Amino acid sequence: MDNTKYKTAPIPIPKTKFLITIIYICLFATGCVNSAKQQSKHLHQTELRAQNGDLEAQLELANFYLDRNDSADQTNALVWFQTAADNGSAEGAYQAYKILLTVKPEQYSKATERLEQAAAMDHPQAQLTLADSLMEASPADNEVATKAFDLYQRAATQGLTEAQSKLATMLFAGNGTERNLSASSQWFKRAATQGDSRAQLLLGDFYLLGLGVSENLDSAIDWYEKSALQGDPDAQSKLGDLYSYDQFNAIYDPETAADWYQQAASNGVTHAQARLGKMYEDGTGVSQNIESATRWYRQAADRGSPMAQCQLGSFYHRGIGVTQDRSQAEYWFDLAASQIPAGVTPILGFIYYDCTQFDNQTVTLSPDLSNLLGPNSKNQEP
Repeated sequence: MDNTKYKTAPIPIPKTKFLITIIYICLFATGCVNSAKQQSKHLHQTELRAQNGDLEAQLELANFYLDRNDSADQTNALVWFQTAADNGSAEGAYQAYKILLTVKPEQYSKATERLEQAAAMDHPQAQLTLADSLMEASPADNEVATKAFDLYQRAATQGLTEAQSKLATMLFAGNGTERNLSASSQWFKRAATQGDSRAQLLLGDFYLLGLGVSENLDSAIDWYEKSALQGDPDAQSKLGDLYSYDQFNAIYDPETAADWYQQAASNGVTHAQARLGKMYEDGTGVSQNIESATRWYRQAADRGSPMAQCQLGSFYHRGIGVTQDRSQAEYWFDLAASQIPAGVTPILGFIYYDCTQFDNQTVTLSPDLSNLLGPNSKNQEP
């Protein structure tokens, strides 16, 4: 039987549609060719302008080569950025520094010269980078700190958020300048207003403790919340403190405290892990759950929290949430006792049954600021 008559015949494409398709293809190809020709012509004209000293053309040409990943193009970009730098461009000098640092690390001294050139021409990012480099190389040198402070201040005045925050930190510590808490708070506020989460946290400290500003709990909470909502774990932990500590009885809210501690604990804040363990142990703000309490105490204890170490020792001593184990209890109690402040005599019997001496419900400075006030600092914590 002949089945050929049952085969489906190809659907004919109308001549009009076919012609339109061909026309579109031709127009597209022609457009691409024309576009390539125009780009080539523009590039040639830009090169001529750049060679004749046109600063805008030099930077355009440099950025054209910079966007290409070929090493030869990077070299061409460097040539034109350096030409622009010598023609008075701060951006040219800064970009030349970056390329020299990454593509030609053996020319570190030349890279540094370009960075210093850009900073001297008021390039804010160059000023910040140079200040950071100086502080990292010689953190204890007063002359270096003074130079870094000046660079941070110039960059901060131009609106660079990171520079504003670092300037505020130096003013707080009196590093490279006289200590000025009022000025420090103002610079932290400028950075915080621009969305810097760490500046928001530290500004919250200033309002909470009355540093350079009038003490204001509402303002402190507002800035802590702004920081915490951006994911800052220290701000989350600080909010947990405010909503659970007795000294802030007017806003006491254990459920809210537990929520913030949970976020901070999950983000690795040791203090929050210990406090969350206590809340699960007591059933404060959460349903009582000894298994969860043990888990959070262990995490905090492993990270050095004396409160958690004592509580975990107590659990082992009494067989709560874990199998009773006197040797483990003694191990954790000893670790906790080793962290009792100098001058305080531990009463071992008391420690074995009551760990409240380690639960110091006092809100202090965040680590960024408290770490600046070491034992050798001329500045004492306010």
